[in-house]
Amino acid sequence: MGREAYLFSGKKLLFYLIILVTMIFINSSFFWIYSSVSIYAMTFFIIILALLKNKFKYINYWTHAYIFVFYCMLTLTFSDGSFGSVLNIICNVFILLILCEYKLDNSNLKLVFLSFLIVNIYWIFNSAGYYQEFYNDRTLINSNIVGMVISYTAIYLRIFLKQRNMKLTSLFSYIIPILSLWAILQLEARGNFFALLIYLLIDSLIPKRLFKKGNILLFLITVIILVGTVIPYIYVNYINLINFDPSITSKDIYTRQYVWNLFFTAMNNDFQSWLFGVGSQADVWNTTSINLHNTYLAIIGNFGLIGYLLYFSLFLRIIAKITKGPNMSTFQIQLILGVTFQLLLGYVEVAMLWDVMYFFNFLFIGLAINEKQKVE
Repeated sequence: MGREAYLFSGKKLLFYLIILVTMIFINSSFFWIYSSVSIYAMTFFIIILALLKNKFKYINYWTHAYIFVFYCMLTLTFSDGSFGSVLNIICNVFILLILCEYKLDNSNLKLVFLSFLIVNIYWIFNSAGYYQEFYNDRTLINSNIVGMVISYTAIYLRIFLKQRNMKLTSLFSYIIPILSLWAILQLEARGNFFALLIYLLIDSLIPKRLFKKGNILLFLITVIILVGTVIPYIYVNYINLINFDPSITSKDIYTRQYVWNLFFTAMNNDFQSWLFGVGSQADVWNTTSINLHNTYLAIIGNFGLIGYLLYFSLFLRIIAKITKGPNMSTFQIQLILGVTFQLLLGYVEVAMLWDVMYFFNFLFIGLAINEKQKVE
């Protein structure tokens, strides 16, 4: 491939996009401009990246994704869903598969991780007092979103630095997450704090050799998904009854309690709601849009239990592909442990389903499955 052709290859375009989307989190104006058009921009670039790909390797996953997309379109006839919510989930699964298809070069990854480092350091230095600034000026980036960005960039940087096998980089692989935890506390982003803390405990305390057998990692991922699905029900029906409040910030937890109650009230109206969902524009939220603060409920609410099973079965099939066999590298293990953060964050946020965060969400899996190809 000539230099000119390479510069405009799908692989290079993918790297440009990841870096560009990462850097927009530094500036509120750029962020809001991009987020207002991101779903359409994402759709356009998915089409371009698909056209630039000569051959698709994971045909069975694409077939699964097409079945899921067809089903989601079908739910529009059963629920009060919108085409926008369907387009969003289409972009979600297609970005996941695009990242699996493109083999990412280490040389370009250095630029990606440099952008992660710039954004992470910027927000660590600007986190103190930012929550109050955002509270007074809602044109700024939401402090919870900033917390997500700090968390994701800290995890990717930790993984990258631990791969260097040098004493200084190993030291920074601990310093950056610790400073990130401090910054997230300044932002009062409680969900991000606990998700990142749990990830760090798992990554630091459990020996990697335990995960060499991939079925243990697959089991861990599956358990996290199932627990995240039932946590809201347990909280609404049991924990809330004893006035449990795990607050470590000045913010209360009643928003989640309120929306989760609304969710179960809406879903319990009839069995069809549980099967196909009530849709993103159902007249049960007292508004045309509401954040359920839980990835798993959001999928069930929009597309029902059938959609939930189709979506997460595809997700777990890809994880199973990566973890299959006894020869998982430490790099692969660290990347799949990064997925645990993404799923844990889904207990209290819907970042996994937000198009602005798709590259952060699925780069773990894209890099891990590419590492699997190298081993094979």
